Amino acid sequence: MNPVYNCCNAVYHYNGNAVMVLIAILQRIYHRPYPELVTAYFQRNGIDHTRPALTKTEAKGLLMRHDEKGNASPSPLYVIFIRADKPAS
Repeated sequence: MNPVYNCCNAVYHYNGNAVMVLIAILQRIYHRPYPELVTAYFQRNGIDHTRPALTKTEAKGLLMRHDEKGNASPSPLYVIFIRADKPAS
């Protein structure tokens, strides 16, 4: 966990436990795996080519991030594409 400082020098620590609990609750309520729930939500809202995980083949097509010295970063750069033919809601 990385500390987060505010204007008054108070230190806060955050973690992802709340997200994991929310995922578990959603899966239990809807009796479906989380990736399937997210994909269905996107598709209902006209976002047809977005999903929470990529296949290995799709991941190979991602751009690689580089630091200021030109060294490749271990994680790919995720690019968000917004459909121009549909207004944002």
